[in-house]
Amino acid sequence: MGLFKRVECNEEAEQPSMSAAELEQMVYATYQEKLDLAKQLDGAKARIESLEETLQEKTTKLRAAARQSESERKSTASKIEPLEQSKKQLQTNLKQEKARAATLEVRIEEWENASRGRMAAYRRELVEEMQRQAVCASGGWSKARVLGFLGGFLPETEEVTSYDGSFVAECDSEPEPRRSAKKA
Repeated sequence: MGLFKRVECNEEAEQPSMSAAELEQMVYATYQEKLDLAKQLDGAKARIESLEETLQEKTTKLRAAARQSESERKSTASKIEPLEQSKKQLQTNLKQEKARAATLEVRIEEWENASRGRMAAYRRELVEEMQRQAVCASGGWSKARVLGFLGGFLPETEEVTSYDGSFVAECDSEPEPRRSAKKA
């Protein structure tokens, strides 16, 4: 006894129900199908190779771009450092200039305040002197005499001009006669 039992051949066993032409047709169709699948396989392999080449090219380009990007980043970083130092220096200079400007503004304000006080005192003295001299002067006052009187209180470098813009050289020492409304 063996492991396998033998099947006894009966002549009554099934006979193929296909004819030789049908079997040949079936084998031919299977062979054609195999050829089509082989062509599809070859096309798929070619496409895979093409995609792998494209992938390899793109990978190479990306690596080159990454190297270039890294070198550009380093170059930019090396350019940024001096610019940042320059920026810090300019900010320091700006702060110093603002401090100087503030100091100058304070000095100007102090001088203006001191000048205002002196000018107010000078004006007060001028008006008081003008009042004293005006009280002592007698007679009618013409435009020329008023301008001459005021001109006497100006420093020698300033000129007195009349209302029409002409220079008033001398003052009236005597009052102008009054004009009466009646004509004789």
